[in-house]
Amino acid sequence: MKKPTIHVYGICYNEEVLMPHFLKHYSKFCEKIFIYDNFSNDKSIEICSQFSCVSVLRFDTGNKIRDDIYLKLKNDIWKKSRGEADLVIVCDIDEFLYSPNLIESISNSYYKKFTLFKCHGFNMVTGQLPTSSNQLFSDFQFGVKETNFDKILMFDPNKIEEINYGFGAHDACPIGDIKYADSNFALLHYKFLDLDYLQNRYKMFSERLSEYNKKLNLGYHYTFSKYRIQSEYNKIRKNAFNVIDFLR
Repeated sequence: MKKPTIHVYGICYNEEVLMPHFLKHYSKFCEKIFIYDNFSNDKSIEICSQFSCVSVLRFDTGNKIRDDIYLKLKNDIWKKSRGEADLVIVCDIDEFLYSPNLIESISNSYYKKFTLFKCHGFNMVTGQLPTSSNQLFSDFQFGVKETNFDKILMFDPNKIEEINYGFGAHDACPIGDIKYADSNFALLHYKFLDLDYLQNRYKMFSERLSEYNKKLNLGYHYTFSKYRIQSEYNKIRKNAFNVIDFLR
């Protein structure tokens, strides 16, 4: 069975910690990866240059978090893969599509004519920053089920006319030939890494919140106190279970 051609579209800002793992993961089964970079000032772009399948396209938000711009990108950028890719993945750099025997599962589902793949979300927690060259989910397998992270991560760009994501892409109202896959695909969201990393990320994003976001209360969690961030982090670590074993 021929594997379907897959393109990935990722939104990036200062993702040097996760970018090597993101690209290593997706380059194993995707022909092209498009990174839409919001003018990162770390090593994200340098890391991208090490992968021949990656194209970097930059977009400007005036150094502010603009969820309206992110939303428009996610609703439109994948359309250029029509006629070239069988499936597209639209995601952030901390989101990893996962299933045991992933390539086989994708191929089987695609050839059953499924057009939309809704993934079950898991909030992964590591306790330390990833440093090895192993697959991220080989070294860090613990997390909690998080229904707020469920989303349509992958779909057929030739059968779906509009994906119509909402803010954060957790909700969608797709238009087109709608046929949801019956296979269990997971979205491993590697957001809760080391506590210092998490607190520094929140501080960085809180300083970049735009007036647009503040007005609509988008990204409000970035303004949480260090104490609240630590409490949420500790709660997830306390309740974490081996997600990879659970999905087998």
